[in-house]
Amino acid sequence: MRRGVGALQSVAPDAAARAAVHLFFRTQRLAPKPGEQDVLATASSFTIPFQGEALSAWTWGSGPAVLLVHGWNGRATQLGSFVDPLVASGFRVVAFDHVGHGASTGASTSLVQMAEAVACVARIAGGAHGVVAH
Repeated sequence: MRRGVGALQSVAPDAAARAAVHLFFRTQRLAPKPGEQDVLATASSFTIPFQGEALSAWTWGSGPAVLLVHGWNGRATQLGSFVDPLVASGFRVVAFDHVGHGASTGASTSLVQMAEAVACVARIAGGAHGVVAH
C-alpha cells in the first residue's frame, strides 16, 4: 500500500493525497466475539442523527448517565461487561457505535469526529456523569 501511494504521488500528487486520506480514515467492522451482543437483549435501542450519519445507540437503567465509548474499529458491545455493575450502582448506561463502526452508518471517521460524537451523545443523554472509554 505504501509503495502504491508513493508511486502515485510521483505522477499524481493530488490523487495520492486523496487515496491516503481515504485509507487513513477508513474503518472496518470486525465480527463480534461469541456472546458479546447478548447485552443488547436488555437494552432500549435508539438512533442519533449525527453529521449526516446515524449512530446506533442503546441505554439501560435509570439515573445519572455513564457513557460507554469504544475505540477505533470497535463497537459498543465490547464494553458490555460494564452495564450490569453500573446499572446496579444506580446509573443509566448509554452506549453507541461511532460512525463507520458496529451498527452505525458510514465507512470512515476521524478522531475529531469521534470526539464530536461523544459530545453529541452526552448532550442527548442530558449530560454525562461519567465515561468509560477505550
